[in-house]
Formats: sequence, C-alpha cells, structure tokens
Amino acid sequence: MTIPLIQSRPFVSYWPHLVLNRWHQDKNDFIYSFWGTKLTTVYDMDLTGKYILRGEFKQTEDTFWQAHMDVMTNLKPLYIHTNIHWLDKDFQFLNAVIIPLEREGKVSETLAYVTFK
Repeated sequence: MTIPLIQSRPFVSYWPHLVLNRWHQDKNDFIYSFWGTKLTTVYDMDLTGKYILRGEFKQTEDTFWQAHMDVMTNLKPLYIHTNIHWLDKDFQFLNAVIIPLEREGKVSETLAYVTFK
C-alpha cells in the first residue's frame, strides 16, 4: 500500500477509521501522522502528532507499539482483536488490520483500519 493510493477517491470512505503511523528512529517510537475522525469521536481525542508510547495507557500503548513494529519488521499484515481501556471509558473491543505503508519507495510507516464493537 502506498500514500498516493490511500489518498485516492476510493479510499475516502475509509478515512474516518484509518490511522497512519510514521516510524521515528531517533525516538524509537511511532508517531500518529493521521488519526481518523471516527477514532477521534470514540477516543474523545485526536492523537495526530502524538507518539504511541506516551505513558498514559501503558498496556494498550505497548500492545499497539509491538503490533506496528511487527508489521514494519515482517512487512506482513497483522490483525488485532482485543479489548482496551483508556481514560474513563469502559472496555471496548477493538478490531484492527495493520499493513506496511510505503512512502517514496520506502516502507517506514504503517496503516491501520480500526473499528470498535
């Protein structure tokens, strides 16, 4: 998957559920470079521009960081089905498909499609 492809018209309807993570070598972490509007509504916050490992939700952050790292390392899609807890919300089931994302000929990002039950 490439950046120009997800910016094309057929993908617009998926944008509210998309998360793009860019790997930052110097921080040894992923930064959310795009956080879909549906996810902002569910989380009650926009995480665009924030790193995964912020220390707010340790268990959830560790799970997400490892999943994205596995995708970057293995260059294979990954499916997650788990329950998570953050802030004052109840546990919710999260489903996500995470795939490697290519920008300018290099895979240095991941793309996730996330839904909640």
